[in-house]
Amino acid sequence: MTELQQGLQQAKELVRQRIDLVSLVGEVVPLKRSGRSFKGLCPFHEEKTPSFHVHPESQIFRCYGCGEGGDLFAFVMKREGIGFREALEELAERAGVDLPRGGGGARRGPAKQQYLEVLARAQAFFAARLRAPEGAEAMRYVEGRGLEAALVPFGLGHAPGPSEAPGGGRHWPLVAELGRAGVPLPLAAELGLVGRTERGQWYDRFRNRLTFPIHDGQGRIVGFGGRILPGHEGEREPKYLNSPESPVFNKRSLLFGLAKARQARARRLVVMEGYTDVIACHLAGIPEAVATLGTSLTREHAALIRRYAPDGTVLLFDGDEAGRRAAERAYAALSAETLPARICLLEGGKDPADLARAEGREGIERVLDGARDALEVWIELLSARHDPSRHEGKVAVAEA
Repeated sequence: MTELQQGLQQAKELVRQRIDLVSLVGEVVPLKRSGRSFKGLCPFHEEKTPSFHVHPESQIFRCYGCGEGGDLFAFVMKREGIGFREALEELAERAGVDLPRGGGGARRGPAKQQYLEVLARAQAFFAARLRAPEGAEAMRYVEGRGLEAALVPFGLGHAPGPSEAPGGGRHWPLVAELGRAGVPLPLAAELGLVGRTERGQWYDRFRNRLTFPIHDGQGRIVGFGGRILPGHEGEREPKYLNSPESPVFNKRSLLFGLAKARQARARRLVVMEGYTDVIACHLAGIPEAVATLGTSLTREHAALIRRYAPDGTVLLFDGDEAGRRAAERAYAALSAETLPARICLLEGGKDPADLARAEGREGIERVLDGARDALEVWIELLSARHDPSRHEGKVAVAEA
């Protein structure tokens, strides 16, 4: 056994000692004492009678319904759909255990933890700027949208624009902040925080925007979304800007709000389109609200929903043409997964945020209660676009 292998084995055993499997499982599965074990509903298959047991003495879980079993690493691997190494890294971070890194050979890139630390530093900067005098403009927008209560729980921030530098040129606030902290700017560029002009000048990618930190399923910041503030719109400035793909950010497999939904132990997920929709619903008492990151629902999203929503999902979109097409595309991606799915289209020009602010949890729940079977609605949407009384329309619907 090599020195690296010995170090990993020691780290693995230390993680076992520091993390209690009952507590780990209890974060996602309500458990009750049953003799010498704890019992609950299996998170890996649908069941009405609990057959999932966690044994505190051996630190092993076992489902006597579907046969899944193993230790804490097996639980995380199965629950998150990841490999052993990623599960080890996640649990080691949780336990405060440093993993040994291999030396020699090919040059290694930055460790995942280094990327996460840079993103956390950027979040601290954005959050502080929102509360500073220069964040007054962004704060007015927050207050106007009724999002004051989301400042801390959702980590809202402000990405300021550039100012004139004393010696001429432009002063970029985040570039300066990262430089003072000793963060290599090429690394920050990999994360989409900064960019570089053809002349080699560094600049902030997020500027004059309200920022939303984007978390992975474990609650770690892996990227940002930014909404342009009123008065700063322009042809070259998109209304919403997301972090680009990076070593820690893949928008096809991330859902905004998922970490909070998991924290609330939501068994159903309500998929919508906008960050502010999700935030408004959470503030109204609907913690299962999540949203895609500026993309249509993908197969990766669908697999994620199946893993975290044992009671199924509701697709909640605007009732306009764009919302109807989004619902069509979403169900097409979701149909490959075996889970209960319903669709609800809001009418009257309202979006989920409007409804949540006007009617609160009761209004959202009322709408969700009226959601219909997704396949039924999907066929209706297709039929509305392709006239099934005509041969061409029948062919189009059948092909879809």
